[in-house]
Amino acid sequence: MRKWLIVLLSLIVGPLLQAEITVRAFYADCNGIFQPGDPVNLTLEVSNSDAKEVKADILIVMTQYGGRDAARFSFPLTLPAKGTAVHQWNWTAPAENGYFHGKVFLSGKHDFSAECAIAVLPAFERRDPFFGVSCSTLGYRLLDDYKKIGFGSVEFGFPFISFLYPEKETYEDYKAKLASNLHVQQLLRAAEKDEYRFVGILCTAFPRRNSAWPGKKHGYREISMKRSDRQALYAYPDEAYKHIRDHATAVYELFNGKIKIWSAEAEIDAHIADAKNSGSGFATVELANFVLASRNFYEAIKAKDPNAVVSVLGICGGDFFHGNPPMRVSRMLLEDLLNYHDAMSIHAYSGNWSTQAPPTPPEEGGLPEYLRASITLQKELGKEGIVYNTERGYYQKHSDPLAGPSAKLFADLNARSLIIVKGTPGIVYYSFHYGSIEGSQKFLDNLKAKSDFDDGTLWILAPKAKSNFTSSLPPAKASFTYIPRLSAVSFATVAKKLAFAEPVRGNPARLAHHTLAYLFRKEGSVVCAVWTTGEPVSLTFQSSTEMDFSDLMMREKKLPPGAVTLPISGSPVFLSAKITPKELRKLLGDGKFSGGSVLETKVTRTGLDSAILHLRNRTGESLSVACGKQVFSLKPLEENSETVHFSAGEKNLRLTAGQQVYDIPLPPVPTGIHSVRDFAVNGNLTKYPAAVAKLTSPANVFPKKFIIPEYGLLKYDGKDVEAEVFAGWDAANLYLAVKVRDRMHIQRHNGAEMWMDDSVQFAVIPDLTANTLRSVRGFGEGVWNFVMGLGSNGAALYRFASGKREGTLLSYPCTIARNGDLTVYEVAVPWSEFGLSKVGKGRIFGFNMVVFDNNDTANPSAKHYLALKEGLAGGQDPDSFSTLILE
Repeated sequence: MRKWLIVLLSLIVGPLLQAEITVRAFYADCNGIFQPGDPVNLTLEVSNSDAKEVKADILIVMTQYGGRDAARFSFPLTLPAKGTAVHQWNWTAPAENGYFHGKVFLSGKHDFSAECAIAVLPAFERRDPFFGVSCSTLGYRLLDDYKKIGFGSVEFGFPFISFLYPEKETYEDYKAKLASNLHVQQLLRAAEKDEYRFVGILCTAFPRRNSAWPGKKHGYREISMKRSDRQALYAYPDEAYKHIRDHATAVYELFNGKIKIWSAEAEIDAHIADAKNSGSGFATVELANFVLASRNFYEAIKAKDPNAVVSVLGICGGDFFHGNPPMRVSRMLLEDLLNYHDAMSIHAYSGNWSTQAPPTPPEEGGLPEYLRASITLQKELGKEGIVYNTERGYYQKHSDPLAGPSAKLFADLNARSLIIVKGTPGIVYYSFHYGSIEGSQKFLDNLKAKSDFDDGTLWILAPKAKSNFTSSLPPAKASFTYIPRLSAVSFATVAKKLAFAEPVRGNPARLAHHTLAYLFRKEGSVVCAVWTTGEPVSLTFQSSTEMDFSDLMMREKKLPPGAVTLPISGSPVFLSAKITPKELRKLLGDGKFSGGSVLETKVTRTGLDSAILHLRNRTGESLSVACGKQVFSLKPLEENSETVHFSAGEKNLRLTAGQQVYDIPLPPVPTGIHSVRDFAVNGNLTKYPAAVAKLTSPANVFPKKFIIPEYGLLKYDGKDVEAEVFAGWDAANLYLAVKVRDRMHIQRHNGAEMWMDDSVQFAVIPDLTANTLRSVRGFGEGVWNFVMGLGSNGAALYRFASGKREGTLLSYPCTIARNGDLTVYEVAVPWSEFGLSKVGKGRIFGFNMVVFDNNDTANPSAKHYLALKEGLAGGQDPDSFSTLILE
């Protein structure tokens, strides 16, 4: 079993080399951020658990990321019995910008036992206030270091509920209590120096039912729960709203009017989706509270400074991506706040942002569409169309190696996210949410438990030498330091290259090979950020002028006029030249790509000897594709689908496109289902020949993050949720049955929301060649999507809406019965439901199924499910379905 070498936030990457030797701390001073040529002090602490003295040979290797070794240090170290030894030494930071990664090797072993890193960056002459750090992840010990990587804004955002006061306390008493907070004091000192533009975040969220601090009671929470338990009685007392105004006024006065931009916000789309946690228990009351709180904040700030800008909302994306129609709730709120806001705030999340599952790239998650829709909504309401992105970021696992693949992935994604937001006209601010709060309880709890956890993506916290692993808040001596991640350099590069740059309308330019180019105007030049969401390629073009080039590690060089070959990957690179945006766009568009595949393919089997071949030309030129005797022509960047035939038993399709040959694996032969006679839907599954699929736990459990033991959703005792799937057919019906083993059955709904509890959802694609399988919102009319569940009203079958086909409860034969730990579902769906009048042997159709499992009535919906294939729950993708064939 893997052993953690450095508990907590030191760097843990290798196996234990010698049982008695452990690296406890390895870090550089100044939180790891230096200018070229700066002196660097490095510290190493090694402990010895043996009862006798040990001598160790230490080797430290510092390597430039993506480059050569930068330095080597070796020295002997004597470790006392049951004690530690600390060694410190000096190094001169390299003259070249970038990220430098250090490894510790003990006693000449090749496996290294710990790592640290430094970032070498030039000084910022001016920092663009567009780039801000979120108050949710702000560490006051990093205030000087934020300047080194280009942050121009810092948020102040203590929620008013953190500073409740007794009834007899005066406003001045409250203001003094707020000013006495250590964190607030540090920010006030920074404000006095005018080192940052400060942005005030005013939280409109009241305490929620399931969010009490351990061992503490909260006045508003107790009051709201007592009041909300009486139906129709408003949840929050009048003094709550007076407190809101007092809090905003106190913050304004403490900062001496230096905060000119304010955001009254809460992730209201998340709050109303979580009915169990809303203060009142009613989503409508939660919305009303949000409006009242926002109005009170607005009036309090405007009373102090009529010229201050106050934005509202702070949705996290749910109302856009899952609202019907999109942004329905946001529009309703903003209409009620029409005279109480100057701009709109969003927390621009567009998919998974942590390591519990693969993170969502910003281009694929709908971020650009979300940004543009927010701007459009503001303009439709008669506003200027100003939007503040007051939170966005990615998290990493603490244990992720500093220079490993995950580090590169998150550095790339953060950079691309920054560029997309900066490159969208109308978005005037980006608040970076990166985690890693010093002294947080979560941090200390994970230290004690020796467990891994999500951490920040700019720095990680690590123990200092002689640390006792306790809080570093004064008056205690600081026990922690910060070690920069690769993302610290990628952030600094974007902040440097795009500081005070203005986006060019029409972003992005879309080139071949999934290449995106975002263009900006800056100081008489055009700056262009280029990357691909596909495989790495090169772009060669002819330039008539000198250009400046920088990679994401801020390694820069001059490119003379003439032929320029640009390496393009998932890591953005930057070009700058004194030409017009139109000219640079043309240069890139006329360039020639090399390397990488010219063709993108996907195959959907439609028969034993036939399939649909989905093709996309990645190039900017016409392309001829040969598949056996069939030849297809594709225009530049064209997508097309063609039916192809092959010999039964073939495993691959061979394609030729240009000079490239592709062997494309064919999907498996469809699973056969047998015809039946005199079938009755009665829950007796012995009439089916055999199961067509078995879904087991944890192999078929999704989302994958929930198989982690710490979530406690699976007991791993052999009795977790599992399912067997049965199917049959006759001339009239398709028969489906599922036997589910589940120790607890919960179903509180009777219709479209049955999927939120224990239920079976299944989808059928009767015609795999149809062009109506997709829509903007997910499935198109070519996909029939059903859910069946056993609730208080008995068995129910529901068909979800799709296009003109309305959602409705169905009366087709459906039985669901529970006996002990087993729940048996069975249903007959007429072929006429799918528009089919006649079916026969050999017919293939698409099929998918999920079994939802909710084991806790405190959960508003099932957190995990079994899935036959992905593409039904957790993101609709008809291409991911399995196929069945009638036998």
